[in-house]
Amino acid sequence: FLDEIKILYKLNHRNIVRIYNYYAYENIFTGYILMEYIDGKNIGTFINNYIASFENSTLDDVFLQLIDAFCYIEAHGIIHRDIREGNILIDKSGTVKVIDFGIGKMATKADENTDSLVSEINRDASDTLPQEYYEKVYTNLTDMFYLAELFGRLIDNSKTCNRTDFSYNDILYKMMEKYPESRFESFSAIREAIG
Repeated sequence: FLDEIKILYKLNHRNIVRIYNYYAYENIFTGYILMEYIDGKNIGTFINNYIASFENSTLDDVFLQLIDAFCYIEAHGIIHRDIREGNILIDKSGTVKVIDFGIGKMATKADENTDSLVSEINRDASDTLPQEYYEKVYTNLTDMFYLAELFGRLIDNSKTCNRTDFSYNDILYKMMEKYPESRFESFSAIREAIG
């Protein structure tokens, strides 16, 4: 709880949930976070029901907002580590909000080999796993892999849209290359590639 507070207090970006205050009652192991209310739906619901002419944001808009958010997260030395559909919301005006930094970390080399959550955050049961899973490492490039894997899988499983509704398939494929050295070197490199 306190680690999430420390992370969220560092971040101020339109595509990341805002925290206004927190109340930690450590003596009774309880705490509360007062944060921005997001009136919308998770990215899974958004993409599964996506019909371009009825949405405030296109798939491209959502993707670009996600890249901006993760560029910002990366620039602040943070790794999200819990990229799943419930942790990416889209409000009624089409603004993406990344939430839940509960198992996020400040990126440091020392943490990479001692992470007790490594199997949970690397999605033990997934069919598509990055090389980092086998090396028991999680970095910003792993966030990149899982963001692309999630976005692509949601489009592929949607009943109302497909890859032709999305302009950045080549970028998505490169983001989810198995080996990190084959991916973009950073989220800012993705933004640069998009132009």
